[in-house]
Amino acid sequence: MNRLFLGFLVIVFGLSLPLAAQGDDSPAAKNPEKAAKKWLDENAWPVDYDEAGTWADYGEKLFLEAKDLVGLKDFAAKPDAYTGKKIRLEGHITAICAKAGCWLSFTDGEQDVFVKFKDYGFFVPRHLAGHDVIVEGLAERVVFTEAQRKHMAEDAGKSPEEIAAIVGDETRLKMMAEAVRIRRPAVIELGRFDAKAKERELKELDGEPARISGVVVAAEKGRIGIENAGRRLELSLPGDGLDEEQLERLKKATKPVKVEACGRVVAEGGPFVVAGIRLHVGH
Repeated sequence: MNRLFLGFLVIVFGLSLPLAAQGDDSPAAKNPEKAAKKWLDENAWPVDYDEAGTWADYGEKLFLEAKDLVGLKDFAAKPDAYTGKKIRLEGHITAICAKAGCWLSFTDGEQDVFVKFKDYGFFVPRHLAGHDVIVEGLAERVVFTEAQRKHMAEDAGKSPEEIAAIVGDETRLKMMAEAVRIRRPAVIELGRFDAKAKERELKELDGEPARISGVVVAAEKGRIGIENAGRRLELSLPGDGLDEEQLERLKKATKPVKVEACGRVVAEGGPFVVAGIRLHVGH
């Protein structure tokens, strides 16, 4: 029923928009980037939300109990005590492999953990840095060589200067994860939103820069339709527009998705060209 929400609004408002591992010899291990693309193509977000729609699961469902949660400070202080045991860790994602989504790193603000996914059996969307994460699996302390560190920095999309600055080996905490759970954000933001732009009603738009608001009544990759005070407006989104995960979240919305956008109408009767936008999808 949730998926019918936007379609219902489109009918009501009459809006019509132009659609524009080591030792693993499996194919996935030999070519993780190709495997990641195939997996992501076949498993567009959401993989599986909880009842509140707050979290999405990757790999196995969380299988440990709350008592198995280990603080990163404790793990870092005595990693040998946990080596070979399956434990639960949690923190905030700091980086994700930009090429294939085949690894991530996360922190609690002090300690950092590098996470690979067991048997290349699953991958995660590549744009989720900064989100909360829970991981379960086998953890240990390992030494990453300078070459490995440079390779991971390249995978993470670091600049040539940042990569060149990496010198020497580094000892880090590592987990081979079987289950990963990631919290989705409450706001989707595209472009550069200017909160200081002058707020105007839809009927007042005249080509000057403005900040507008409304609720989503239709959506596709490069544009959305909004409604406010009985007026409807097409918004042309910045950059590549919405990705599949973001579109899916809009389609699953159970409440109206509120919008704030800044930009201007470039041509009379044309769409509002967005410089920055915030879509308040909630959790």
